[in-house]
Amino acid sequence: RIVRNNTVGVNSTIIVQAANSSAGVVDVDLESRDGTRSLLVNGFTYTEASKISTISPASGRFGTIVTIQGSNLLGNGSRLVSVTLDGVPSQILEGNDNNKAVVIAQSSTIARVGEVYLEADTGAFAVAGGAWEYLNSSISQVQPSRGQYGTTVYVYGTNLLGSGNKIVNASLAGTEVLEVVSSNDTVVQLRAGNPLGNFNGSVKLVDNNGGILLIRDSWEYVDTNVTSVSPENGQGGTSVTILGRNLLLGSDGLSSVILAGVP
Repeated sequence: RIVRNNTVGVNSTIIVQAANSSAGVVDVDLESRDGTRSLLVNGFTYTEASKISTISPASGRFGTIVTIQGSNLLGNGSRLVSVTLDGVPSQILEGNDNNKAVVIAQSSTIARVGEVYLEADTGAFAVAGGAWEYLNSSISQVQPSRGQYGTTVYVYGTNLLGSGNKIVNASLAGTEVLEVVSSNDTVVQLRAGNPLGNFNGSVKLVDNNGGILLIRDSWEYVDTNVTSVSPENGQGGTSVTILGRNLLLGSDGLSSVILAGVP
């Protein structure tokens, strides 16, 4: 395919895109509209076509780190300029290796199977049809939806692990959780971290392949504090009244009260 044809005086520059062909040395044969031909014997060498062999993982969601392996991926160039997963441009992390590319999947509005497409700076490309699947993951409920440092939080949903096998990181309203207690595809148990203030925001889960799942405006950190203790001293058996703000946070009771390290 002729891309560009530029002639100044007797000097011509013609840019074409090579068609698919088997590897080997070939002639360069130009023919003008009036039938004039120019021939350069053995003027071009077809190298092995770019080929994708494996994709890992083969499915995921926004943030998933995907490794693509193959041969001659750079097509005699120096770098990849475009990688798409089911037509969605991805972020290229590593694109200078002839046998491997590493990319980060971006957001897709549709969960479906599609092709993986790589293009080098020479225009050479490789395609693997039906090789990538965008997964349908969603969070349906966060329980409770408010709390403080140490609060146990359950996140319910569908396909929460994405293409991974566990949740390795999570945050509540932008604050990293104290602990991911357990995780599976339908429920993740967390313990809330220590916030820098009293605010609300998103719940975010990150699987071990880098995939990110987020639901906005779903968690609130609530200020809770003890305002007074009466009496302020006593001995065993003394009845003590404790007043404060949001001490139960919607719970039906306290599990423990400790005075000077004694339950």
